[in-house]
Amino acid sequence: MVSGNIVKLTSTGLSSSERSTLVKLLAKLYPNAVYSSDLTSDVSCLVLNTAKGDWINSNKYQYVVENRPDIVLIEFETLLDTFEKWLKAEEASKDIFELKTMRAFENMNISLSRLPKKQLDQITRLVSKKGGNVSESMTNLTSVLITTSNEGKRYEKAIEWGIPVVTPDWCFDSSERGAALNTKYYILSRQNDKGRRQDACNWERLEEWKAEQEKKQALIHAQSLVEKKRKIDQVNGVSETSKNGSEEKDMKVTKVDKGSLWDSIMGDIKISNLSQMNDDANWESNQDEALEDPDEIANKEWTMGKNVGTDKKAKRSLFEGLIFKLQGFDYIESRILKRVVSDYSGEVTTDDLDSDNTNHYLLVSSKLNEVEASGRVITELAIERCLFLNKLVFDDYWSKPFIIPSTLTSSNMYAKLDICEAEESSKHKKVQVCITGFMGIELTHLERLLKSKLTEVVQLNELFNKSCELLIFNDSLAKSRLTENEKLKLGARWGIKCLGVSKLWKILSTEV
Repeated sequence: MVSGNIVKLTSTGLSSSERSTLVKLLAKLYPNAVYSSDLTSDVSCLVLNTAKGDWINSNKYQYVVENRPDIVLIEFETLLDTFEKWLKAEEASKDIFELKTMRAFENMNISLSRLPKKQLDQITRLVSKKGGNVSESMTNLTSVLITTSNEGKRYEKAIEWGIPVVTPDWCFDSSERGAALNTKYYILSRQNDKGRRQDACNWERLEEWKAEQEKKQALIHAQSLVEKKRKIDQVNGVSETSKNGSEEKDMKVTKVDKGSLWDSIMGDIKISNLSQMNDDANWESNQDEALEDPDEIANKEWTMGKNVGTDKKAKRSLFEGLIFKLQGFDYIESRILKRVVSDYSGEVTTDDLDSDNTNHYLLVSSKLNEVEASGRVITELAIERCLFLNKLVFDDYWSKPFIIPSTLTSSNMYAKLDICEAEESSKHKKVQVCITGFMGIELTHLERLLKSKLTEVVQLNELFNKSCELLIFNDSLAKSRLTENEKLKLGARWGIKCLGVSKLWKILSTEV
């Protein structure tokens, strides 16, 4: 399908006929892929058959997991599916490295026994999210038993059937590695035992490889922005059409890869400056980015917002003296936040915070819909805003958690916002929403919050017309700007509910 640099692959857990099939598939799908029966230093992909339970014990797999984070793990079934798509002339991945990679607990049957409720829930969620099947019962098909106790019927059966009995940290460490670690380092030998984490994986090499990948992703992101910029001579945020001679205008937003700041900035370390846009002539959802040479972009220091000078020391002291405690983030998110805070002279702690200390902040995920804490509470959006604006803005409402009552439905949302629920509303079951007047980081955050917090009750539309039921506008802008806004004018003419964003969050955060 493609030509390019030679990619060397090997496999484990495949029968001789499956290996023969694999070689034929590669010749058809990826002519630049070369199969090797041995795991050598130039191999960059390991193909596994996870349908066979012994793959985790193969020497190749165990060596890769311990020492080669650069090797991509791909299921044999994934290649078969790709070949089937190719035969049907359906769209298939043109690069083998674009294929779905194997998750940490792919097709593993994991039994849990005698774990504290909180830990049981954590492991259940983690294993399910990463491809495994969780059960509290035991069968001879069980891959691993996770427990803190070397007593009980399940423990005895696991020993009898030769099923590895491991400590809970095997699950967490495997998730961090991105692949199931060798169980021999985590075998439970006594009550509440701990595994030998330091022997299970070359963690230093893993960290170095992750850092290198982050830098590569930043470069790829920067190059894609440059390419898009070349293709767009002028960003036109409004298109107008006429329907049956009426005055109605459909206003369509042309998006220029805004993405979310978490994915494109917090997630991809060291990427481009984003221009904080002030010119908003049409008040549409267009956001341009200050695009430079991709190599320069990828190697810039962590900055967001306007370039306010070359005083790196001033920028790096943004969070000086501030202490943050994280809550609700996964490992990758926590790792990124810790690095960001540290790079800007702040500190992340696991200790209890002093609620009376004005320099202590509980930093919670914006995804959480329940936060029990006293003192100062902010979300990762606050960190993004501070970096974007190059100043502390922890006190504005954008930086605070948005708590939406679990009782909120589309029906009572119509009532809360005093919107007349039209007959056709029963068809789409969601309030039809458009936005106007937002640029840069506020546009990004508003879209993210609407989609993450209100996805069950709100349908965010790019097209603004008479079917819109709620128009959210930026009420922090000057009144003169509001009166000139085209969408607001049309909204008033069509009888559409127009609501400022600050008032919207205040209304929705109250119990139904």
